[in-house]
Amino acid sequence: MEPSIRIALHPPRIWGGWLKQAVFSIGAGALLGAALALFDDDSPSLLAVAIALGLLLVFGAVVVGILFLIRRASIGTYMPAIVVDADGLDLPLHSDAKKALRVPFTDVRSVTLWGANPSRRLVMIDTASRAFSYPLRTFVEADAFEQLSRAISERIGQLPDAPARMAAFRQRTSLADPLRERGTRMTRVVLASIVLPALLPLWDPTFGDVMGLVRLGANVPALVADGQWYRLVSPNVLHAGWLHVLFNASAAFALCSLIERLMGPQRLLVIYGVSGVLAAAASAWGAGHAISVGASGAIFGLFGALAVVHWRFRDALPAGVRIPRRSWVLLIVLNGGISLLPQVDGTAHLGGLLAGALVTWWMARGALLPDELHAASRAITLCSLVVGALLLAGVGQAVIVAGRWSTRDQLVAARALLSLDAPDAINAGAWEIATSIEASSGQINDALAAMRSVVARQDTDDAAYAAYMDTLATLLNRMGDTGGAVATEHTAMQVAGAVDFYPSQLARFLHAHRKKHDTMLRGSLTADDVVLSVLEPAAVGVPAPLRLITRRSLPGGVTIYAYGLRNGEVTGLLEVHMPGDPSAPCDVFPTRLDHGWKDGTTFVLGMLVAPRELYDGTAECVTFYRPMEPSVARLP
Repeated sequence: MEPSIRIALHPPRIWGGWLKQAVFSIGAGALLGAALALFDDDSPSLLAVAIALGLLLVFGAVVVGILFLIRRASIGTYMPAIVVDADGLDLPLHSDAKKALRVPFTDVRSVTLWGANPSRRLVMIDTASRAFSYPLRTFVEADAFEQLSRAISERIGQLPDAPARMAAFRQRTSLADPLRERGTRMTRVVLASIVLPALLPLWDPTFGDVMGLVRLGANVPALVADGQWYRLVSPNVLHAGWLHVLFNASAAFALCSLIERLMGPQRLLVIYGVSGVLAAAASAWGAGHAISVGASGAIFGLFGALAVVHWRFRDALPAGVRIPRRSWVLLIVLNGGISLLPQVDGTAHLGGLLAGALVTWWMARGALLPDELHAASRAITLCSLVVGALLLAGVGQAVIVAGRWSTRDQLVAARALLSLDAPDAINAGAWEIATSIEASSGQINDALAAMRSVVARQDTDDAAYAAYMDTLATLLNRMGDTGGAVATEHTAMQVAGAVDFYPSQLARFLHAHRKKHDTMLRGSLTADDVVLSVLEPAAVGVPAPLRLITRRSLPGGVTIYAYGLRNGEVTGLLEVHMPGDPSAPCDVFPTRLDHGWKDGTTFVLGMLVAPRELYDGTAECVTFYRPMEPSVARLP
């Protein structure tokens, strides 16, 4: 009987193993939380985010301290080792595990080094049940890998069916070496195509919203059917936020680098490009979403490619490439569940998966060994050139169209947004219709019905409620319901607080109502309850102050809204909360306000309402003047 061989590993370090993973997980969670809070439009203040992160880090430090004590007590002074004897191997579960599994030599498939970086290489021992991996740097002796490989080879060579086993053993081992050394240039190109377009909103923030993505080339079935074929290509480089980019870039890096090492850059380009295009086509013509972006369809094509490679060559693949069956089950359950989420385009995922599987089956149909997949034939090279040209043409066409984006395209995309079950998307589409001078009455009516449904379902405490009400008011104004527009915008302004956009909207709606009906809105009050007059200016060229007087006692007071006019244009909104005492007029001096008005501005009473709870019963006049926002002044 041959003596056993003991290949020692370094004693476990306190800073390592699961303690290191726990610390990194806590840190990653904190960074992800900060990123989500900072990139979320409805996020709390930076101070609140900082306090939350501080509490998280304190909690994490306490947890890490407890884990440190547990780690120090658990590792003790034991020396892990791989033991090779006549019957099999004792393999630690990992490099600092006390527990080891007994593996017979009949179950050993290969022993390989994995990893291009010498300082991070792993010793992979592939068995029938699972793969064991140990960092090369954890072995005590410099030639430990050679000793281990030689000892296992000698033992396998003594088995009854040694020739067949040794042939398979050497084949897997010989495949691992070139896989480790092969480059991943095409993987870096794919990652660049995912990450770089996500930087566009930093240059122009409008590219980060829904309509901005549509303009850049999002997959809109209505526009694809209208002949915009490039929208089957361009969605693969667009993403809905940095979290979307993070998930897809991580998955693309893992899958692309593996497939490129296995099948080469040309085949990776063909699989990724064809899967992305056919995934977008499946979404456009197969009851997918009204608007979709993302490289997830192409990434599912990579999953399909890996599935075919494993089906064809599973027994020939070395550890580090072969995915265990349990992992396949987890991947199927996880990705299948994600694809069923309402906000995820599951049709694109399925289309990409099938496309990647079919393309890989076609490319692998004549190969007997997985290493034969890497060499590019003339047909594969030609296909990669055609696919590459198609992708470049699609992205190039998207750039050209984005530069000359037409109103017609904008309205078609906006109507597509109305069919989504997403309030923010519906609001974006309705706003585009409401502010387009070319929108028809039918389109405005459709948008109006959609926004009424959104507002009816929305919680009034939601941060987006004011924006939805503002869109609804703009649509009502376009349809000629100026009274409804004023009432709706007044609600939006009360919810939103001191945001200049909403007072500017209210001012132009009051002006539209006054022009149409030649009267102000006054609720239960009468037109003679409040009088507005102009006082003498302090000097020539100085804006004249105003005086507001109530003609009768109004218990609880009254809030007055007047809009300014200069050269026929609305200049802003004056909001005055009065105590309602006829003997206490309110004098408004523009020079004493944060924002005054220019000389030559006249004011027209637009609306009298009961005061807000904050000013109910106030004994003093409270005045605000908010100049017209230029962006509002240009709206139809």
